[in-house]
Amino acid sequence: MGLLNFRRGPAVLYRACVSSRLHNCELIVFFEAARDDRRKTLDHLLHTAWGVDVEADIEAYNVISEHELLNSWCVGPVGDARLFETSAGPDGIGYVPPWRVQFLVSPPTLGRLLVAQANLPLPAERSAEVPG
Repeated sequence: MGLLNFRRGPAVLYRACVSSRLHNCELIVFFEAARDDRRKTLDHLLHTAWGVDVEADIEAYNVISEHELLNSWCVGPVGDARLFETSAGPDGIGYVPPWRVQFLVSPPTLGRLLVAQANLPLPAERSAEVPG
């Protein structure tokens, strides 16, 4: 794959659910891309970072912009913690565990997301999910 031109428009933060058959995992991946290149950019980043044949190995879905997440999907209090929401119900809001997140973003966005992630509530029962 050749280098992509990431300057085709203003960068937008996206969140995607990504599963890899080769690595037998499913992660939430944050990445930045121009609005019209989000899937091409995600494929390039995954190919580079994970060393996989994207077409044969990767399934990416729920590729959603930060704006759409914050204005349509999220139910928690205002702030970047809402970017990590995965569910909401009678037991409260569920957040993606830190070990299931990968950041493929610029340094300023990485700092912002790490601060939000560090302040997420992590219920005690979820700590048992940490891979060994």
